[in-house]
Amino acid sequence: MLLNETNICHSKLLRLRGFVRFRCATGGGRNSHVSPFNRGLMMTFTESVTSVFQKYASFSGRATRSEYWWFALFSLLVQVAIGLFADRSTGLGLAGGLIALGMFIPSLAVSSRRLHDIDKSGWWMLIVLVPILGGILLLIWTCTKGSLGENRFGPAPEK
Repeated sequence: MLLNETNICHSKLLRLRGFVRFRCATGGGRNSHVSPFNRGLMMTFTESVTSVFQKYASFSGRATRSEYWWFALFSLLVQVAIGLFADRSTGLGLAGGLIALGMFIPSLAVSSRRLHDIDKSGWWMLIVLVPILGGILLLIWTCTKGSLGENRFGPAPEK
């Protein structure tokens, strides 16, 4: 019973804030919708980070938008945390550099797989070398919904 009451309260909270509504375990009214997380279309933060590190240097296959952007957030948070605590006297500068180096390959791999999802080669990442326009174009591509069904880089990602 407590689980159902929690779901109902959570559902109401999401409706009040204007987010996507979802049907809780007790059912729902005519206006309730299933969340993309519950349908398996989006990865959660932990699923995304785990998935990227499991495919550490895998440049084949496809990555969803949620996988890419959750990992980008994780990378940003790690770099900010290291930047806050890095100091020459603590030696975190070297550790921060090693952590950044360790996250470089997974970042390249997930970016390549994200481009594969929109049916572009991973080599298109090099477009960021074009001043201003290259970065804007890459940002647009990473925000674009992936191609439906199978493409030349493999089947559509499950999540």
